[in-house]
Amino acid sequence: MAVALTLWTTPAAAQPEHVSIARDSVTMRAGPGTQHAAQWTLSKGYPLRVTGRAGQWIRVRDFENDTGWVYRPLTGSERHHIVKASVANLRSGPGTHHRLVAKLARGEVVRTVTTQRQWVQVRTEAGVLGWVARSLVWGW
Repeated sequence: MAVALTLWTTPAAAQPEHVSIARDSVTMRAGPGTQHAAQWTLSKGYPLRVTGRAGQWIRVRDFENDTGWVYRPLTGSERHHIVKASVANLRSGPGTHHRLVAKLARGEVVRTVTTQRQWVQVRTEAGVLGWVARSLVWGW
């Protein structure tokens, strides 16, 4: 007797889409259009998670779960993280045994260079390169 086996596979969960602010400042609005109230002004590099779309506008969420809309052409795909801890140590390598090179403050936006397991290599606005624990930042 022949037995037929059917294998069911489920696709891996899609990675959330992120964008970052590509201009010096961009206004996050209450709805998809300039007629909607301004909620926040976001600075260059600020990372956002895309949660919806309406034409050229994208609905976004930030690291504090604030939501709003930004005009898609004012965003980019350059990877950034934002510090979500009150203070985060920036280290010379990916681990707590590496020397401290700087301290990062809550809300500080850093350019993502690469990731390695539970660590993210970033560059600060001042140009300091280092590693921060992934649990202390939010973004890509």
